[in-house]
Amino acid sequence: MELEKVKIKIEFFKTFLLAFLTALFGMFAYIVVNFKLLALWQIYLTLFGIVTTLCIIAILLRLLKKEFKCLKDLK
Repeated sequence: MELEKVKIKIEFFKTFLLAFLTALFGMFAYIVVNFKLLALWQIYLTLFGIVTTLCIIAILLRLLKKEFKCLKDLK
């Protein structure tokens, strides 16, 4: 039972990790494609979004590492 919970958590975190990685690549692409057209505040706002997304990805990776360790201990 506990093993299944850990596996479900891992899948949940992997799904969110994929979503945030996609968002990160989208923000980078937005800046690259529209760099000459963007106002300075738009660039700063996008960079803030990139930093925030990177922080969320780091948190998700730490949670995934914790769950993988828990999974290893259960097996």
